Amino acid sequence: MNPKWKSISLAGLMSVSASFSVLAAEKQSGGPQAVNQGNDAATESALEAWGWKMAGITPPYANCWRVTYPSTVWTKCDPFPTKPRIPPRADATKDDRLVFYLETPAPVTQAVASFPFVAGATQAVTNGGGGDVPGAYSIQMNTNSANGMWQQFAYQTGGSGVDGFLSIWYWTKDWNGVSYLVSVPGSGDYSVSEFLNTMKMYAFTGRSNSDGSQILDGVLMQLGDTISANIYSTDGAFDISPYWTSTEFNVLGFANGLNLTFSADTTLTAEVGALYAGYQEKQPQCEKTGTSTAETNNLYLGSCTALPYYPADKPYPYISFTQTNDFTQPPPPTVGNPRNGATYSISQVPAVSGNGMADGWAYPTLDGQPFCVSRISGDSSWVCPTLNISPGKHTMSVTQTYNKQKSPPATINFTVTQ
Repeated sequence: MNPKWKSISLAGLMSVSASFSVLAAEKQSGGPQAVNQGNDAATESALEAWGWKMAGITPPYANCWRVTYPSTVWTKCDPFPTKPRIPPRADATKDDRLVFYLETPAPVTQAVASFPFVAGATQAVTNGGGGDVPGAYSIQMNTNSANGMWQQFAYQTGGSGVDGFLSIWYWTKDWNGVSYLVSVPGSGDYSVSEFLNTMKMYAFTGRSNSDGSQILDGVLMQLGDTISANIYSTDGAFDISPYWTSTEFNVLGFANGLNLTFSADTTLTAEVGALYAGYQEKQPQCEKTGTSTAETNNLYLGSCTALPYYPADKPYPYISFTQTNDFTQPPPPTVGNPRNGATYSISQVPAVSGNGMADGWAYPTLDGQPFCVSRISGDSSWVCPTLNISPGKHTMSVTQTYNKQKSPPATINFTVTQ
């Protein structure tokens, strides 16, 4: 990886505290509240498909935009202005703290990220910067560095009960700049764990609008039935799109290199996916390397699994990785095969396999009955011996043990035909 430069700076936001005050006032005056929570499986599936569709529909031009399900027409909203450029950071050096990246074999055209599994996370506190701030944090999607530049898509909230905002940051050796801010209505109504488990972030770069008058970058956040979008243009001054092949995603301290401390016994599973040329045939990889951002959290990396495109599961290939500060209970393992939602003929069922915590044990069950026991190797992979699986619809759950502690299950569903 090329050197990268440190991330979100409070100096780049035109009075961040003032922006928080405006957002809080909007909530107190009866502004938009939290969107749907606790939907049934069919509704969740419909919302997920709609969100992915909207991420591919480019708004007309650079601005703040919103849309509510089931509409597919973007509605203009008012962004908060920021200074277009700010001085470069004096501490612009690479951070050697290791993180997992989604590594793609071709440039990313659209990325998506979420936290499908959240356990614990009853509190999250940004430390430093003049004091501890409960409920303040950032969710970041960061590109790799290329040609002396990299790009950062961010959601930031300044504390519990305050709606957060979306921004796009542009970083080079000589200067950095930030887009305007776009609020995410209702985001302050969620607890930290609810928000992480509900939100979905999308991003793209270098996309032309419908009349070809602007080259646009975008960061979008979906909360249930509402999507907020920050669409911005640098008028061609900055374009990472031909070089974007690595994507980092995480929840971290609010800004300025601050740390985010989660409550004890927190475990998160993150998923990061993308579209790129050949994504239907070419699988992405998990890359473990130094982070591009200065912000941190108190979670430790677990395992990472790269999953190829399989439309019955998701409309894009992706990686899935775990992180935790719960050393009494390991996180769920990852099931790589069979794929969730897949259908196989009886002669083509793949070996049951996945990833977990190195030197632990994986315990798959099939339809509630023990299937095998597999030692998790030093490279975090596990695999069951080839065993016959009869035709029909099946549910497989896999737990892992580590240091004599048992994880929650990872569960998939698949079908075997004659």
